[in-house]
Amino acid sequence: MKITRISSTEDFAALREEWDALLAVSPANTAFLTWEWAFSWWEAFHGPDTDLFVLVATDHEKTVGIAPLVRTRRRLGGLWSLRQIKFLGAERAAGDYLDFLIDSRVEGRDVLQAMGEYLRQHGAEWDFLSLLEVPERSVHLPWLAETARDLGYRFSQDRLRVCPATALPPTWSALELSLSKDFRRNLKYKKRQLLEKRGGVFRLADTKNLGAELDAFWTLHEKRWNSRGERGSFTDPDKREFYRRMAARYAQKDWLRLYFLAVRDTPIATLLALRYGGRIYGLQTGFDPAWSKLSVGHVLLACVLQQAIQEGCGEYDFLRGTETYKYDWRARDKHTLALRIVNGHIKARVLDALTRVKRLGLR
Repeated sequence: MKITRISSTEDFAALREEWDALLAVSPANTAFLTWEWAFSWWEAFHGPDTDLFVLVATDHEKTVGIAPLVRTRRRLGGLWSLRQIKFLGAERAAGDYLDFLIDSRVEGRDVLQAMGEYLRQHGAEWDFLSLLEVPERSVHLPWLAETARDLGYRFSQDRLRVCPATALPPTWSALELSLSKDFRRNLKYKKRQLLEKRGGVFRLADTKNLGAELDAFWTLHEKRWNSRGERGSFTDPDKREFYRRMAARYAQKDWLRLYFLAVRDTPIATLLALRYGGRIYGLQTGFDPAWSKLSVGHVLLACVLQQAIQEGCGEYDFLRGTETYKYDWRARDKHTLALRIVNGHIKARVLDALTRVKRLGLR
């Protein structure tokens, strides 16, 4: 088995077809591991202290594994430069459920061992692997721990985040009946007030006019957070750029779902989601606080879930965070992990000890 490192943007761009074809046959197949997500993240966020460190495993000239990684460098007290290897997309516009892409038809342990051996041979180039957002049920987790320990590296894992998700039944009426009586009654009343008496309209964004639709989404997102005296996520221009690039690419694949609830052609609530692999992943929301008494967020989500069921989706994933409203929809918790692999050389061991003692927050 051969391991090749992708370190240039041009080579990364050329990997597109191989990447998504491999993801389709990988047990780690999620919306946050597509080439479209990873490459958009790289375009928007990479800087002078970030290098591509994508490892590609081939067996008889067939791609059987990809490690979607970057290497970051950070000065510590002017003495040492800490070099961490991380997942592409694990920071700033962070995606949940990150993992290694490995063909399910090959032995995953062999792929990870080959990648581990490559990292051992290039051990002078990194100090830690800090792998965030790994699904707790990842099939690769036991092999990854085994590989790290076989190579003599310190391996640790900690539960990182809670990601609630709702299983979608075959019909909307079945989902309604699963909700609490009070919540169901209140939801029907608010839907009637908004959709019938106020003339509210539920719609999908026009992807031919995606730039303007994203602007409307950001406006509602900011309104929601500003009403709480907080800044929204999209004050960061790099983050907006990432979402523009990602949304355009996902729209081309029919993976993008940008929903609106509007009254008299004025958007009052929005939800940006991804439809991928029979699931809907809810990324970001926004609404006009002037309509909050009518629970516009819940009404919009009800419309989204009804359409998702009609499209044959089996799950709505709320992603990270334990906000109360998620459990109104009978969400059940999933978890992600933070994995840490410490190189065997003395510098890495000293830095690891320092971070444990001083809690430098290197994640």
